[in-house]
Amino acid sequence: MSNISEVIEVWMKVQAKWMYLEAIFIGSEDIRLQLPEEAKRFDRIHAAFKKIMAETQKKTVVTGCPGCHRMLSVVKDEDAKLEDIATVLHDRLQAK
Repeated sequence: MSNISEVIEVWMKVQAKWMYLEAIFIGSEDIRLQLPEEAKRFDRIHAAFKKIMAETQKKTVVTGCPGCHRMLSVVKDEDAKLEDIATVLHDRLQAK
């Protein structure tokens, strides 16, 4: 249970960052033009996150967590990538 709890905890952090950055990178062509590398990185994360969500939606019952260690690794990696993008965005906005 603690593995599942940890995955969900990190997943919620990733989702919050993803939602924040989605509104910026999907909704603002200006930001995409100013930060093209981060926009590309976000697009890759966006696609991966949506894929994870779609796969998870297909599973209606938690039957244990045989893939928890892999999933935890994936969501932690996504969290770090989103944090990097958010940092670059923040630095860019502070410079203006």
